[in-house]
Amino acid sequence: MKTYTWNEAIEYCKNLRLAGYDDWRLPTVKELLTLVDYDRFNPAINPMFGGVASYYWSSTTYVNYTGDAWHVSFFTGGVSGHGKANHHYVRAVRSTKTRGGQCFFDNEDGTIQDNNTGLMWEK
Repeated sequence: MKTYTWNEAIEYCKNLRLAGYDDWRLPTVKELLTLVDYDRFNPAINPMFGGVASYYWSSTTYVNYTGDAWHVSFFTGGVSGHGKANHHYVRAVRSTKTRGGQCFFDNEDGTIQDNNTGLMWEK
């Protein structure tokens, strides 16, 4: 996996073509927090997602300092602001309809469906 500045993260998602979709985006901090599993630590995310137990960018700019954006730590499940020039990981998302049933569904195409939020995530 590669890390990106905040602006690079937005461009990465904008240009992502995955599972036949081209409408991927950087998630909001609220959306990204739906992936945190507070019963886990290092990583604090469902193992289905894989990835690195580190910081992941959100699209949400820090309101009091627009040079920062919120990021979520999938090491601890914490959230904080960080300068947009720093490098963090990216988990792209797109909106979709839910399938019902279990919370997370592996689509077997590089994506995971979140049936609670209706979001599709990059695996």
